[in-house]
Amino acid sequence: MWPALFQIARGGGIYRAGVWGGKNGTLFPHLPEITSPVQAASDHAAIYVDF
Repeated sequence: MWPALFQIARGGGIYRAGVWGGKNGTLFPHLPEITSPVQAASDHAAIYVDF
């Protein structure tokens, strides 16, 4: 993150959803529409910052 934005950031995290990982798809929370391994997506987590 740009240094000036880092200084004013209050928090942040990583959001993971929509993937089918682990046994029975329980490694990460997934969207209700994802009901089987054939609908799996690669795990591209979103990083977010709170200002």
